Amino acid sequence: MKDLKKMVFIPLLLSMLSTNTLADFQFIFDGHTYDVITSGLTWEGASAAAQNKMINGSPGYLARIDSSEENAEIFNQLSINIPSSDFVNTLAPDGGGASYVWIGANDIQTEGEWVWVDNATQFWQGDSTGTVVGGLYNNWGNEPDDFNGQDSAGIALNDWPFGVAGQWNDVDTENSLYYIIEYAASPDVFNINPGLNDAWFNMATNGQGLLIAVYADISQMFVAWFTYDTVRPPEDVTAFLGEPGHRWLTAQGPYEGDTATLTIFVTEGGVFDSAEPATSTDPAGDGTMTLEFADCTEGLVNYEITSLGISGEFPIERIVSDNVPLCESLEE
Repeated sequence: MKDLKKMVFIPLLLSMLSTNTLADFQFIFDGHTYDVITSGLTWEGASAAAQNKMINGSPGYLARIDSSEENAEIFNQLSINIPSSDFVNTLAPDGGGASYVWIGANDIQTEGEWVWVDNATQFWQGDSTGTVVGGLYNNWGNEPDDFNGQDSAGIALNDWPFGVAGQWNDVDTENSLYYIIEYAASPDVFNINPGLNDAWFNMATNGQGLLIAVYADISQMFVAWFTYDTVRPPEDVTAFLGEPGHRWLTAQGPYEGDTATLTIFVTEGGVFDSAEPATSTDPAGDGTMTLEFADCTEGLVNYEITSLGISGEFPIERIVSDNVPLCESLEE
């Protein structure tokens, strides 16, 4: 009953909270983790910041790109997650006026000897007419050209006179650019556990939320979703109890690792505090809900409601943190 009583206060609590945004993003490719930092630093500042980060005992370093597949994935992630309106924040004026994200390639030590910062391996010798070293991968535009002493490389977010988006260019190390940290490890996958049992919400939608219950013995999750109709009812529509636009859905299904895959159900009929008339629920459900948890405090909900042909996603977090210590202890 404690959790149910807490749900009564969800609309009030949500109305007291404001929205926030997360600027940086992370992705995994071929067993390595990549953090893209969307605040500008010089190349050396970015390299130092990367070395201060660690995942599962693996220190960070400015990204080393060893294949066309890796380059394509990095560029794809940058394209998806960095809007063009932000390009001005990571601009290199000496790089043909294009925008770039720092990678680990540089020839700071010896001009023309292009090496990766993490292991000092040389992969390129010379300027744009130079040669590959050791058969290692490169993706220069018509670069490098050492224009006014450019000693560090970035991957381009857009085209410039001597190359296209996704290729590399040498630019001045003092440019303040976004940067990519690579780790030779993957983060631990969070495991769903009963410590997630709580009231959760999306800050962007005040007065709505989820009540989550995890049943570890059978690896099932149950969700009560308190929300509203897709459009507001006419002003002359009234309700005897509550608000005419109120809606609640339920969802249930299995979970594994950090992800629960649930079927959404809509229950019809019934009146307040009465056994009659009997309610009905279509056992086939009315769509799907997927909940993916990053940790004990944050998750992401994806939904698809079949009858309405709508789908979407939204982040969730706990309303209060009382159960976080329990959740973390069950992770150990």
